[in-house]
Amino acid sequence: MSTKTKLILSFTTIVLLNISFGLYVVRSLSGINERVAFSNAWAGVLSDLSDLVMNISASRRYDINYVLVSDPQKLKNILTARESVNKHIEEYINNYKSYIFTVEYDSEDQKQQDIDAISEVIGRWRGYGVLSEKIIGLRDANRTGDAAELIEGESMDAYAALESGVRSLVYFNKAGSEAETKTSSEIYGTTIEMTIFMLALISALSVVITTVMSRNIKISIDELLRVSRSVAEGDLSVRAKIFSNDDLGALASQYNITIANIKSLVLNLEESKKEAMLANQAKSQFLASMSHEIRTPMNAILGMSELMDADNLNDEQRSYLYDIQKAGRSLLQIINDILDFSKIEAGKMEMIVTDFNLTKAFDNICSIGNYLASTKGLKFTHSFDENIPDVLRGDEVRICQVVTNIMNNAIKYTRDGYVDLSARRVSRTDGEYVAFAVSDSGIGIKDEDLPKLFGAFEQLDREKNRYIAGAGLGLSITKNLIDIMGGSISVESEYGKGSTFTILMPLAEGDPAALKEGGAGRPAVIAVPGTSVLVVDDNSVNLTVAKGILARHNIDADTAASGLEAIEALREKKYEIIFMDHMMPHMDGMEATALIRAMGGVCETVPIVALSANAVSGMMETFIKSGMNDFIPKPIEGDKLNAVLARWLPPEKIADVEESEKRGADTQHDELLRELRRIDGLDVELGLKYSGGQSSMYVEVLRQLRDTLAGSIEDVRSFLADESWGDYSIRMHALKSAFASVGAEEISKSAYELEIASKERNAELCNEKTEAACRSMLAVRDALLETSLSSEPEKDAKTQADAGRIIELLGDLRRSCVSCSSNEANAVASELEGVALDEKTEGILEDVIQLTRSYDYEDVIEKIDELITNLEG
Repeated sequence: MSTKTKLILSFTTIVLLNISFGLYVVRSLSGINERVAFSNAWAGVLSDLSDLVMNISASRRYDINYVLVSDPQKLKNILTARESVNKHIEEYINNYKSYIFTVEYDSEDQKQQDIDAISEVIGRWRGYGVLSEKIIGLRDANRTGDAAELIEGESMDAYAALESGVRSLVYFNKAGSEAETKTSSEIYGTTIEMTIFMLALISALSVVITTVMSRNIKISIDELLRVSRSVAEGDLSVRAKIFSNDDLGALASQYNITIANIKSLVLNLEESKKEAMLANQAKSQFLASMSHEIRTPMNAILGMSELMDADNLNDEQRSYLYDIQKAGRSLLQIINDILDFSKIEAGKMEMIVTDFNLTKAFDNICSIGNYLASTKGLKFTHSFDENIPDVLRGDEVRICQVVTNIMNNAIKYTRDGYVDLSARRVSRTDGEYVAFAVSDSGIGIKDEDLPKLFGAFEQLDREKNRYIAGAGLGLSITKNLIDIMGGSISVESEYGKGSTFTILMPLAEGDPAALKEGGAGRPAVIAVPGTSVLVVDDNSVNLTVAKGILARHNIDADTAASGLEAIEALREKKYEIIFMDHMMPHMDGMEATALIRAMGGVCETVPIVALSANAVSGMMETFIKSGMNDFIPKPIEGDKLNAVLARWLPPEKIADVEESEKRGADTQHDELLRELRRIDGLDVELGLKYSGGQSSMYVEVLRQLRDTLAGSIEDVRSFLADESWGDYSIRMHALKSAFASVGAEEISKSAYELEIASKERNAELCNEKTEAACRSMLAVRDALLETSLSSEPEKDAKTQADAGRIIELLGDLRRSCVSCSSNEANAVASELEGVALDEKTEGILEDVIQLTRSYDYEDVIEKIDELITNLEG
C-alpha cells in the first residue's frame, strides 16, 4: 500500500468520526433548544400571571377608594382607571387558554388541570365583578354606608377566593417551568458528557494514527537526511536503507541510484577540471606569449613613428605616418582589450581611485569624439549638466575608458547623421549618479541581439558590419568595468534608426583642494646634462626607440644588448636608472637583476625598471619579487615613462623646470600683466596657463577679444531679437570659449548657460539673462581699453613661404579647430601670421587668423578648405 493510500485511509477515518460526532452534537443542541423554548413559554405565562395578580389587586383598591373619596373629579379618575384595569383582566383571562398551547405538558391530565384552574378563576372573577359593580352603584346612589358594608363583607370574601384561585394557577405554572428547566439541564449534562467522551475518543484515535504514520515517515526521512549529509560531506559510497515498499521506499531507492550517478559524474568532472586547468594554463601562456610577441614589434612601430613625427616630412609622407600610427594604435587597442579581458576574467582588475576634474575629462572625450565624427562626416553634439561637481572621486582612466568606448562604438557603427554625448546628474533611491548617455542615428540593434550585446567576442549583425574591425571585446570589458565601479549600463535601440546607451556611475564628490595640490597633470621631467641611464634590450629597434624617447627628457642613454653586457657596463659606470627588458635569450631580465643585486654596493639600490611586452595580470608583482623596482609595459607610453623618471631619478638629477622657465621668460609684458591683474573677473594666471605660459600669446588673445567683442555682442543681440537660436548658440559658444581662454571663468559660465538655453529654445531664459551677460563682457572690454594693451606692438616682417608650407600649417590649424583645441589653434594662427605667399593669399590668411582668434571654428574650417583647394590648384 502506498504512503498516499495510507494517509487517505487514516484521515478518512478521522473525518468520519468527526462527522458522526458533529451530527450527534447538532441533534442534542436541537433538543436543548426546544426545551429552552418551552421553559421560556412557562416563564412567559408566569410573568403574565404576576401581572394578573397585580391588576386584580389594583381593581380591589380602586373599589375601596371609590367608596372613600368624595371629590367628584377624583371619583371620575378612579372610575376611569378601574375600567382600564378591569379591561386588561378580562382580556388576559379570556385569552389564557390560548397560552396553554405554547407550553409543553407532561401529560393530558396536567393540561386538563391547567384548563380547570383557569376556568375556576374566570368564574370567581365573574362573581367578584358582580359585587364590584354593585358597590359602584351603591356609592353612586350616595349609599356609602351600604357600599362600605358590602366591601367589608361579601365582596372581601369573593376577592379572597379569586386571589386564592389565581395564586393556585401561579403555583401550577411555576411547577411546570421548574420541571421543564430540570429536563433541559439533564439533557445538557448528558450532551456535555457525550461530547467529552467523543472528543477523547477522536483525539486518541488521531494521536494513534498520526503517531504511527509519522513514525514510519520519520524513519524514512531521517535515513534520507543521513544519506544527504554524508553526500554533502563528500562521501559518495553511502547508501540509504529501505524500510517499506511504499513511496518512501521508492524514494530511498532512487536516492541510491542518484548518488551512484553523482559519483560517476564527479569522476568525469574531475577529469574535465584537470583538462580545463590545463587549457587555462595554455590560455595564460598564449596570452603572455602573444602579448610579448606582438607588443615587441608594436613597440618598434609606434615608437619609431612617434620619433619620426618630429622630422620634417612632406604631406604624402606625413599622411603615411599618420596611417601607420592609426593602424598601430588600433592593433594595440585590440591587444589591450584582450589583456583587460584576461585581468577581469581572473578577478585581478584593480581600480585606482583619485580626485579628478570631470569637466576637463569630459572635454577631452568630446574633442576625440568631435574629431572622429568629423572624419566620417557625422554631426557630433555634446552637453554637460552644470549640477555635476567639477571634481569627482573615482578611477578617472577607467571612467574615461568606458565612456570613450561607448562613444567610439556609436561613431563606428553610424554611417551618416549624428552622435550625441551628454552627462547629467540624476537621483535614485540609493543615491546620486552621473548619467553618461550616447545617442546615435546608426544601424541600431535587433531585439533578439540585445541579450547578447555585452557578451565576449560578440559582434552583432556580422554581415552588415563585416567591414568594421574589432575583436568584439569592447562592450564586454566596458560592462565588467562599470560593474566593478558600482555602476550600470542600459541600452534602448530601434533597428535601422539608432541606439542610446546610458551609463550610470555613482557620484562621489572629490576634494578640489587635493586636486589642486596633486595637479591635473605631471610636468615633463627634464634631466640635467650628464644624467646616466642604461637601457638593456636584445632588440636593436627597441633600443633605438627607447634612446629616442629618453632624448626628449634630455637623457643620452647607454645601451646593452644582453644581461651580461649590462653587468659589464655596471662594472665600468654608475647609473641613475636601469631600464631592463624582461624576455631576452640566454639570460632574461629577472636573472640579470638577481646578478646585479648580488654585485653589492650601489648595484643593490640602483632603480631597475622592467620593460616588458608581457603585460598580463600579475607580472608587476613578479617583477617586484625578482628585485626590480618598477614596470613599464611596451609599447612605451610617454606619460608612464615620465612618471617613472619623476619617481626614480634623484632630485639633483632633475632640472628645475619652473626656474628655467622664469629665467627664460619674456618680461616685456610684465607691466601689462600687473595692470590686467587689477581687472575684476579676469584670472591672469589661468589665462597664461591656457596660453601655454606664453605671455605674448596671452596678450595677443586679449587684443583679439577686445577688437572682436563689439561685433560679437551686436550679433548676439540681433540673433536674440530674430530668435535665430542656431546662430545665437554658435556665437555664444564662441564667446564662452574666448572668455574661458583669457581666464574670465564666470563670464564663460554665463555664456555656456545661455548656449545651452538657446539649444533648448528657452527664449524666456535667454531674454532674461542675455543683456546682463553682454554688459559683463563689455565691462571687461572697457577695462582692457584702459590698460596699456592699447599700445599695438610692431609687427615683425613676414617670411616668404611656399604653398606647401602654408598648406601644411593650414592642415594643422584645421585639425586643431576640429578637435576644438584653442591653444593649439592660436599657436598655429600666430605662426601663419608670420608667413606670406602673395597678396591674395595673405588677405585670406588674415581672415582665417581673425576667425580663429574669434573662435569661429566652423567658418575657419570652411575658409581653410577653400584656401587649400586654391593653393593646391
